[in-house]
Amino acid sequence: MKWKSRKDIAIKKKSTWHKWFAWHPVYLMSEGEVRTRVWLEVVERIGYYHRDPIWGSHWWTYEYKEKGKL
Repeated sequence: MKWKSRKDIAIKKKSTWHKWFAWHPVYLMSEGEVRTRVWLEVVERIGYYHRDPIWGSHWWTYEYKEKGKL
């Protein structure tokens, strides 16, 4: 039996589109050059996990879209 750690579960959960309340200003994805900034709304986001193999540091970057778009 293979066990999954909490970290693996959290990475999988954040790496799919999910609802998120934008409690700070975020820029939404757009097809053109104009970006829309929203704040205090429910949006969808996806996270990308990055890890530096040399220094061992890790961080997340996020992409946002309007709820139900794309």
